[in-house]
Amino acid sequence: LIFNDFKVECNCTHVILPKDPVPPGGTGNVIVWFDSKGWTGYQDRKVIILTNAKNHEESVHFKCEVIQKKKIGF
Repeated sequence: LIFNDFKVECNCTHVILPKDPVPPGGTGNVIVWFDSKGWTGYQDRKVIILTNAKNHEESVHFKCEVIQKKKIGF
């Protein structure tokens, strides 16, 4: 499996793909993280991974609730 590229819905989602091909039966890691700065509430993000497989596009969803940091004041 060769990871060619990815598509994200916004620049708040970051992806690192394996640089080397993954052999049959092998494993690889796709790292995805979400920068929540400027976002609050329910978030649903989609990442499309492009590979050399027959169905060359696979999508991954992640959902989270971003809770606004409360300021403590006296």
